[in-house]
Amino acid sequence: MGSLFSVLSRPKKRMQIPRSLDELCDTVNWKEYKVEDWPGLQEVALRSAWIRSYLESPRLRDGDRVDIFLFYLACTGLQKNVEVESSLLQDVRDIFFCDSEFYQPAIHLEDIHNSVDEIFRLFSLDWKDESIRTKLKKMIVDLKQDEAVRTGLKPVFNDFIKSRDLHPSTLQHCILSLL
Repeated sequence: MGSLFSVLSRPKKRMQIPRSLDELCDTVNWKEYKVEDWPGLQEVALRSAWIRSYLESPRLRDGDRVDIFLFYLACTGLQKNVEVESSLLQDVRDIFFCDSEFYQPAIHLEDIHNSVDEIFRLFSLDWKDESIRTKLKKMIVDLKQDEAVRTGLKPVFNDFIKSRDLHPSTLQHCILSLL
């Protein structure tokens, strides 16, 4: 009976409000995904209550900000050396670097280091090779700091955090955590 009482009397853990885009991306539990049951980048994003709420925020839906955020989320996953790295790279190629004819990414990037052409070139090689995949991953993750990515997301994120009515409810978070 004592252990039941201690469980019931524990203070409830509140959902922490993310203070940065990185903390928002950290609401994804990357360790729960395996290569054989990879649902895809968009589905992974929707399984996080915070990210789902952010994706539904009105200012994010303007222009191509949703795609820019998904790119940012993919970069975050690649930084974590997740088990599903190859699946995540495949999604990055299919969603953002699919124009192999003209080498035009699906999102606008400033690309001050001229990485985009090299990323397309590496994707055209056998990127399952360890050395190619390592270089490709580094170049993609470096684009997370691209000026277009930061300026496209930071003001929207700040507005989202200030607007508590856009935050997920505790009930929504509990339901999504059960999925």
